[in-house]
Amino acid sequence: MLRHQLAVALRERPRAHSGLTWPVRAWLALLAGTVSAVLRLAWENESWGYRRIHGELAVLGIMVAPSTVWQILKDAGISPAPAPRCGVASSSRSAARRWIASRTGVADTP
Repeated sequence: MLRHQLAVALRERPRAHSGLTWPVRAWLALLAGTVSAVLRLAWENESWGYRRIHGELAVLGIMVAPSTVWQILKDAGISPAPAPRCGVASSSRSAARRWIASRTGVADTP
């Protein structure tokens, strides 16, 4: 048998195992736990975005990239970055306007 024929025969022989190998199965099990943790945090805290969820997972010791959290939320049909209700800048501007109005007696209403 020629070397080429032997290589072809070895490549095309049936494999003893079918399906996934152990490391891949273990990785999928870890990923399933991560997905459930991401979805639970997103469900319990609707105002959190993917970066906040990523930070909470890091505190819990679950190491996952922010882009993975974003993809998990997107695949689940959850908005990865919900619209902010009232930002810090707008609330501080309105507080500043109220303070100036109380000190000067001039009501500046936009």
